[in-house]
Parts: sequence; C-alpha cells; structure tokens
Amino acid sequence: MAGLPEVIGLLHRADWTRLSLSAEVRFESGRVALLIAPGGHYRMEHQDEDGLVQGNDGQRGWTWWPSGRSEPSSAEVGLNDGRPVAVLFCPQDLLDGYVLEILGPVTACGRAAIAIAATPRAGDRLRERVEAAVDAELGILLRREETCSPPKTAHRPTICCTCSTAPANPATWAPRCASGTT
Repeated sequence: MAGLPEVIGLLHRADWTRLSLSAEVRFESGRVALLIAPGGHYRMEHQDEDGLVQGNDGQRGWTWWPSGRSEPSSAEVGLNDGRPVAVLFCPQDLLDGYVLEILGPVTACGRAAIAIAATPRAGDRLRERVEAAVDAELGILLRREETCSPPKTAHRPTICCTCSTAPANPATWAPRCASGTT
C-alpha cells in the first residue's frame, strides 16, 4: 500500500498537460466528454441541451456554442484558467491547507487508486473536507467529494478514464466557428 510520501509525490507530479486520455466526467449538474493530449490540448463537450464545447489547441483556449444560442457572458464561459476540470486534473490544491490521511487502496473507474481524506488545517474555515481517489499511476483524481459543516450541497465531480495511445487528429484541438468548421 502506498504511504503518505508516495501520495504526496503523486499529487505533486500530476500534470494533465502530459496525459493522453479520454474521459467522461460526471457532476451532479451533468456530464462532459473530455479528450486530453500532451502539450495542453483538450476538448470538453458538455452533454446537455446547450452543447457547449470548450478546448485548447495548446496555445489558446476557445469556446464554441451551437447555432441559435446567443454569445455567452465571460462568467458563463469559465475556462478555469485554461485547465479542464481543474479539481480533478490539477490536484495540487490538496497539498496546501489540508492534512492528508491515507484511507487505503481502491479501484475507481476501473483503475488502481488510493483513497484519501483531506481535512482543512486547524483554523482554516474557508476549506472543506475532501475525500478523493488518487490514480495510483497518474496522480490525477478519479473521484472527489467535498463536504463541509454545516452541510451544504457537496461538490462531487467524478471521472472515468481510459488511457489512449492513438494519436489525435490535429483538427480535434482547433477552435470551431459558428458554422461548425475550423
């Protein structure tokens, strides 16, 4: 079983910009299909009635809204600083302000993982308790659930991913214009 030093190392080294994977991310409010390739490339398609598609070609982020939809406000776009689902793919926030506890080995989304609990350090009332499954190879979070006291709606993003070795079509990462072409 991995110890605390190994888990800290996994979380510290987690780097989504080096990954090649496809994933379905499920939230309480919906889900997205996500493709990630090395170099900061990603494409995230929201699976709801709006059909928003967000991405990055490795140099700049972009957003495409299906025709018939008015241009969104900058608050609606929310590219998370150019990082897809940062709470899962950029877990370094758990290393700052939390006390980590290893709960044991688990399987999450078909992958070997380490279950952890992260409790806010004494006196920190801005953070919430987090339970997560850290991918034992990649260091990304396969599951993350935040709870706080008093109870409020928990933020429960989850991810199921499979590593892909197939090279991505470069057109996948290019922004789309309103007609759907690149």
